Amino acid sequence: MNNKSGQLFSAAVRGRNPLLGGIAACLLLFFSCLALWTSISFWKNASASDLTTTRRLESAKVAEQQVAAQRERARASSEFLQQVEANRLAPGQWSERSVDTGPIRVGPAEAARLLAQAQTFDGHVFALEDFDLMASEAAASIFGEGIAAPQELVMALRGRAYFRVAP
Repeated sequence: MNNKSGQLFSAAVRGRNPLLGGIAACLLLFFSCLALWTSISFWKNASASDLTTTRRLESAKVAEQQVAAQRERARASSEFLQQVEANRLAPGQWSERSVDTGPIRVGPAEAARLLAQAQTFDGHVFALEDFDLMASEAAASIFGEGIAAPQELVMALRGRAYFRVAP
């Protein structure tokens, strides 16, 4: 600073020239606000960068979990195919029949016989898709808890029966 401007500044600071003091105060306030704005912008950018990094980490974790799940499915599939081979469950060794009784009225003994036939045993597999069993009378219950046992049931059974045709 040259000597004349230094004198004007010191005079303004000491209150001799109020206009220069006001300008100096405004400049000080302006530069303080600029410094504050710059630091806030820096922290906002840093926060946005941290947020982007966090999102990338989350995406990487999700992708890692998906890869792990795919590996587990591949392992389970391989294990399943080994069990199919070991238990002689090759597709060419089985015949398939669709079973659909629709809603039919049967007595309790007949319902028990039909359900016994729908079980899986050696050389026969039943894949149940839909099953419904209810009392035909509104006042009866199939569970018999304090209510009269039904004389007739309404039963519906749908599924696929597989029969072994080759050893």
